[in-house]
Amino acid sequence: LGEYGALYTANVISLDDAIRLIGKRGELMASAKSGSMSAILGLDESKIKELLKEASSSGTVTVANYNTPDQTVITGEENAVLKANELCSAAGAKRVVPLAVSGAFHSPLMKEASESYSEFVSNVQINDAEIPVVTNVDAKLTTDRNEFKTKMVEQIYSSVYWTQTIQYLVDQGVDTFIEIGPGKVLAGMNKKIAKEAKTFNICDSQSIENVISAFISQ
Repeated sequence: LGEYGALYTANVISLDDAIRLIGKRGELMASAKSGSMSAILGLDESKIKELLKEASSSGTVTVANYNTPDQTVITGEENAVLKANELCSAAGAKRVVPLAVSGAFHSPLMKEASESYSEFVSNVQINDAEIPVVTNVDAKLTTDRNEFKTKMVEQIYSSVYWTQTIQYLVDQGVDTFIEIGPGKVLAGMNKKIAKEAKTFNICDSQSIENVISAFISQ
């Protein structure tokens, strides 16, 4: 969802269209096939992928989110996710946490929703980006409006490459991250991905003052 804030900031979409797109996206995802998701903690990414191949004998299951090097979220059909949970636990995962979600987000089960969304996106004014946006379907810089049209649709059923996105930005010289919005989940994740970077979160007037003070003191 945060990517739409980035698209608006980069003048790829207008504020009105951002709100319309977010509303339609949520509506379509809520009506998609049911499924489940789990967070796998303390297990290597390559090992998880290996176990997902084994669990796929019970149905569709794939990676939804690469949150941190130590936390990966899986998604798919309920039986397949349950099987993957068992396999990951047996393989030595520190924790396997079933998530309270209404569907198998960022999985192939969202493909039908993405097709309807594609029709909706085709009627929205999409511009080239004035500021490059690192899209989370591939952790790559994007500026071309046609690429955005494609990636906005793919994002519904594709993995979210958050870890890779932050690592890419660090490699490009970014040394400060600010999470804007309620809570500080992303800030916490970023501290595990980019330990040397400065990470802040802004969620109220006091946290704004704290961030300003931190920059003034540098």
